[in-house]
Amino acid sequence: MAEDTITKAVEECNLKPISASRTAGLLLEGAHFWTPTLFIRLVQDFGLETEVAQHLSNTYGDRALSVAKMASLTGKRWPVVGRRIHEDFPYIDAEVC
Repeated sequence: MAEDTITKAVEECNLKPISASRTAGLLLEGAHFWTPTLFIRLVQDFGLETEVAQHLSNTYGDRALSVAKMASLTGKRWPVVGRRIHEDFPYIDAEVC
């Protein structure tokens, strides 16, 4: 997507790039060790609700583990950590610290 944007900007502005785009294959922060099942680890290791764990994994990638470490205890038996900001949404307090 970034490559498409730059290519379009080069075309529209009649620019002469000095090299080819380097964005292909570039991983964003949090993508290096992310897997589609990372949320399961968050549920098992931290005691997060599944919906919250999926949200963290999809939003922060492998950095979701760091966010989970900052999450507050709920004071409940389940979920153990991850106090929601609002009960209808998967956002937790650790995301706004």
